[in-house]
Amino acid sequence: MPAPVTYDKLTARQLRMYRGSLWLILLSEAMIFVTVFAVRFLMAFAQRSADVNQMLGGLLTLLFVISIFPARSAVREIRQGRNDTAMRSLLTTTLLGAAGLIGVVVDWFTTKLDPATRFGESYFLATGYHALHIFIGVIVLSALTSSARRGRFSAANHWSVEGGVLFWYFVVLMWVLLYLIYFWI
Repeated sequence: MPAPVTYDKLTARQLRMYRGSLWLILLSEAMIFVTVFAVRFLMAFAQRSADVNQMLGGLLTLLFVISIFPARSAVREIRQGRNDTAMRSLLTTTLLGAAGLIGVVVDWFTTKLDPATRFGESYFLATGYHALHIFIGVIVLSALTSSARRGRFSAANHWSVEGGVLFWYFVVLMWVLLYLIYFWI
């Protein structure tokens, strides 16, 4: 087995730059989500459809919220130089994310919502845009899991894990907001 590839530790300036850049990306994505959520109220008014699958939506919300814990554990473990346990935590988060993505797709194929209605159109736009983010998050988490398995991170160099997990937190937060806006309000 080849020796693990190591990377130079980021300087404090580089780390601030990377963190700031990621926060700007997340802020711009949040603005798009706010716009998509606003469309729900502008087009569908205050009426919520009785055809949304409350049970599945609740289970998906629970699944996404649970996925935060192994993600947080991965960052904590990698900061302490424990690649093996970080890798397992990243893998768990990846699998939970993939299950959530499958759940969203199942919802699309089993829903009684009519996509031609104002609420249905808004619902499919929001869940589709969010599913794109889940997909990206699962890909990023998969890549991080693979890199952790190969020993590419250390206590001194783990920005990629931190950044990927921060993106996953964003994905979960947007799902919780989506759930509240489309399933409850």
